[in-house]
Amino acid sequence: MPRAAVAIFRRSAVLFLKGFGADGRGVFADDDTIFSVGSISKAVTARVAMRSKEAGRLTLETSVGASIPELRNTDAAG
Repeated sequence: MPRAAVAIFRRSAVLFLKGFGADGRGVFADDDTIFSVGSISKAVTARVAMRSKEAGRLTLETSVGASIPELRNTDAAG
């Protein structure tokens, strides 16, 4: 079974954190396991963006810098 981790947060509080499974070498996942970011992050980002759009918190034309001030100077449009 591949390894996986589940984390559930509410605001900044961790409500649940647990690792599951082991890799091919028998190394089990736990609370401290570091995973490489995979392609799933694109789907998660898209879903969060669409839910934010549906809730009226942003438009699809909203720049990243408008929502994340630290990235204001990195927008392609200036």
